[in-house]
Amino acid sequence: LPACIREVKVGIRGRVTAAVEMAVAAAVEAAIVALWLLLLPRTAQWSTVLVFVVASLSDFALSKIQSQHSRRGASHGLTLCAVLLPGVAAAWPASHVEAELSFSSAVGIFVANFVLQPSSPTSKLSLVAAVYALIACPPCDLISALYFNLGVAILQIILWKSLPGTFSAGEALLCAQGCALILRRAIQAALWDKSDKSDIVAAFGNAGAVAALALVILGVGWTRLWPISVNSFSKEKPSSRSQILRAVAFNGAALLTVFLVVDLWVLHALGEHGSLLMLRLILAEERAHASLFIFMLIAVLSGVAVIAACTAVEWATPASAQRRVVAQIVQRKYFHVLAVVLFLPGLVVAPVLLQVALIGAFGLGVMVETARAVGALDAVEPFLRRFLDERDRGAVVFTHIYLLLGCALPIWLEGLRHGYVIKVPLAALAGLLSVGIGDAAATVAGRSQLVSRRVFTLARGRSNSSSSSQPTLRWPGTTKTPQGTLGFVLSVVAVVWCLAHMQVVDPVNWTALIPRVCLAAIIEAYTQQIDNICIPLFLYALML
Repeated sequence: LPACIREVKVGIRGRVTAAVEMAVAAAVEAAIVALWLLLLPRTAQWSTVLVFVVASLSDFALSKIQSQHSRRGASHGLTLCAVLLPGVAAAWPASHVEAELSFSSAVGIFVANFVLQPSSPTSKLSLVAAVYALIACPPCDLISALYFNLGVAILQIILWKSLPGTFSAGEALLCAQGCALILRRAIQAALWDKSDKSDIVAAFGNAGAVAALALVILGVGWTRLWPISVNSFSKEKPSSRSQILRAVAFNGAALLTVFLVVDLWVLHALGEHGSLLMLRLILAEERAHASLFIFMLIAVLSGVAVIAACTAVEWATPASAQRRVVAQIVQRKYFHVLAVVLFLPGLVVAPVLLQVALIGAFGLGVMVETARAVGALDAVEPFLRRFLDERDRGAVVFTHIYLLLGCALPIWLEGLRHGYVIKVPLAALAGLLSVGIGDAAATVAGRSQLVSRRVFTLARGRSNSSSSSQPTLRWPGTTKTPQGTLGFVLSVVAVVWCLAHMQVVDPVNWTALIPRVCLAAIIEAYTQQIDNICIPLFLYALML
């Protein structure tokens, strides 16, 4: 009986400790987001502040509620995800877009509350925030804001319901807002707006968005005609002649769809076929473009081959389950380093070509994942399976797309601000610095025995450091370590110093940059959302 009592006490103590740590983590995340809003280059509207307050209260009220539609192991994420795009719009500035995004965020919070707990008191608060944000919209944009918000709400529900286990509530809202913004811009450019007719990047970007939507529709229709398990990682599928024919048919249809959509859209926008324009952009404009294109092609092929060979050797070596997980986390960061090698020279030499290439890479990623999800590209599954973690066990795998978007979004946004001639390279580098450099360095430093022991020694004292070879320091409520956060900050600062020394970027205000990088490193440690998307936008808004 005493042993049973002790076990019960230990269990209760453990649950209380975990609950306290989770509460502390949520409070720290909310405090960081609040500080982020204060540090933005321009003051955010009151509608954005109200959305932040309602999102924080909703996260707290819904913290104990789990949904079968949400991604396992993640919080609802409304505190960070609901404020990101309105905050970026505030930093630009784009007051009418900020009001629309705040309106859609408030309605998205209401949708999350209604799905998870209809009787939650924060549902009414989210409606109040939505009404306030709608009033803040310019009168001429009210109809547009209503239609935009309707599209965001529909997309949010579709993403959350049709892809169970893939998104948290906040991630579904953030993705829905991004998709709605891109599609609305494409529709406006096709029907009404004539200002984008001379912009190559805008034409290819709008064509890429429509092509991605066409691929998704094709994939959904294909699964209706030939039903298959949506999550193809759940079981092995035997190869057969009919399956090979189906794979060839789908991939051929996907390639034809993308080619026709992009080619005809660019022809409508610029009066020139997209394929011919792309060839001219690579070959005829500048000699550096062709050299850069060849370099990127060789780097992609050789980098993927080296990564595949290294991971194959590591997976063939016997290891414990814990060591296997650690190795898998480090292996995922190989692609982060590859992204820096690919995109940094292009941003310096040919930013327009790089932006078009990133659009093409995004379309290719969507096409590959669509083909894999419908069972038409089983050959890539053994390779992908080596890099999947608990965040990728949903219906669709977005790991490669998240990494690409995290690097590309600041580049596209800076190009959009400056007519596709990037004048502030440091802000455009926010994705490469946070995801390609900081995140990878944080993983290596956090898993490094040498760094871990050194931090442990400094924190606990030399007399106790010999009692354990592994660090016990963790940020409360997280699995992240202080040495990982330190590695994030030091690596980003070191790379920016090198770029400034080589005059790749403008002179840097270090007293302003270092605290912002520290803030991004801390939110990377505390957030449970997809950091490859959230951290680049977080840091980008601070660097404007």
